[in-house]
Amino acid sequence: WYQRRVRAESKPFLCNNGNCIDQIGVCNTLNNCGDWSDEMNCTGRFYCENENPLYVPWENVCNGATDCLDGSDECQECNFDILANDESLIANYVLACLVWIMGIIALLGNLILILSKGTELKRGGAKMNSVTKISTLLLVNLAMSDFLMGIYLIGIAAMERKLHGKYCQSSKMWRSSFSCKLYGSLCLLSSECSIFMMTLITLHRLISVIFPSKVASLGRKGLLMWYQRRVR
Repeated sequence: WYQRRVRAESKPFLCNNGNCIDQIGVCNTLNNCGDWSDEMNCTGRFYCENENPLYVPWENVCNGATDCLDGSDECQECNFDILANDESLIANYVLACLVWIMGIIALLGNLILILSKGTELKRGGAKMNSVTKISTLLLVNLAMSDFLMGIYLIGIAAMERKLHGKYCQSSKMWRSSFSCKLYGSLCLLSSECSIFMMTLITLHRLISVIFPSKVASLGRKGLLMWYQRRVR
């Protein structure tokens, strides 16, 4: 065993550039070959994809800090989130398809509702009673809120396709971009407005059921003033 060890250590190392060095100069953190080939394939090291730096200690992989300039040390299946992973913004293929489907339905469905109800109000609004007109207006506002959610879903689905396969390297840039902030704002605005509109619709229907004669006898302005007095 000693003889084999001595022979192995005495055997020269052939560099990629044709130079020869002693085995003791291999994997000692020094560029003895001149082309760093003596520092390649060493244990306990992670080699950066862009070789800047050439390598980092293996314990630095997935430690939450970017040690490689290209961030490749943090893109080694470190992210096991249920939604996103190192490859995709939306890791689950079925979920990604559902986002596309729901986004298209939200856009088209709410757009049709806005156009149809808007036309209905424009043509026959004067003939509607106050209860029907207010219900239609609230429904149009709810459709507008949900339309914004459709824009958000389509935007996220489009970004998933754009960043697919390279999400880890682009995640920080994406999360700090204007597009991400815009889509997040649209999602928040849509959710808050939808909840508010549904609350108003529920309140309007409840008052219409409890006080049917009073609500039916008032005009739109009078009905709004009566609502304000009831709330106060």
